[in-house]
Amino acid sequence: MGIVYILTVIVLLVAFMLFKKSDEKQNFIKWLIIFTISLLGYNILIGMISGLLNITSHLWLLSLINIGFSILLGYKAIRKKEIQKYYVSKLSVIGLIIIFMIFGVMLYKDLYLYKGNIAHQAVDSAVHYRAAKHYSDNLKIFINVEDKTFFNFNVMQTGAYINDGIFMNLINGITGIEHCYLYQAFETITLFLCGLAFYACFIDKIQTKRGLLGSLVVVALYIYGYPYNSWIFGFSYLSVGVAMVTMLVPVVEIIFKR
Repeated sequence: MGIVYILTVIVLLVAFMLFKKSDEKQNFIKWLIIFTISLLGYNILIGMISGLLNITSHLWLLSLINIGFSILLGYKAIRKKEIQKYYVSKLSVIGLIIIFMIFGVMLYKDLYLYKGNIAHQAVDSAVHYRAAKHYSDNLKIFINVEDKTFFNFNVMQTGAYINDGIFMNLINGITGIEHCYLYQAFETITLFLCGLAFYACFIDKIQTKRGLLGSLVVVALYIYGYPYNSWIFGFSYLSVGVAMVTMLVPVVEIIFKR
């Protein structure tokens, strides 16, 4: 079922990209980043609604929901032939590849070299690992299942465990990689998404190689601010919020251009 879920996410991505957002051509990489980070909020919303209705968020159910939203988004684009047009900047792609390479090394370290070393600077990470693992096992928010974190997560602090739990359930089911390794991998992915969200804020402004180099330096400085601090301490749930808020900057810019 994990493979099916991934396929439905890809279908949702295609429908989202086809959905018309502006009469002007848009940067394909920017909207790809926006979709990826929006998926975090989308998962939290679906998890909250299904949890409040006491419905278990099985991967097959999430897959059906993905298909449903794909149909809604794709219907208008295909039926009315209102398909969004994009352009791809060579420099923005190069920048994305460089960022991918850096975080690819970090993920390899997490999964294979240090094998999920989750020795963070704060004990909070142990609590959030327990919460994410618990959600991965139950796929329900803790208001409807026994909260085994011992820290009152049943007040619905869903940003702290829904995406991590789905990630654990999905990847563990496909690969068998242990949950503790996947927890650290998710921490690194969240750090990566924070950097991508910031990169999306000025990706349209990159016109020269010097500009690309400068933008990567700025992204590095941004990442080694709060996102890196959050990564060290194991606060990925806060970084999820930072990534989503940062993502709103290019979205708001597009809205006000209309």
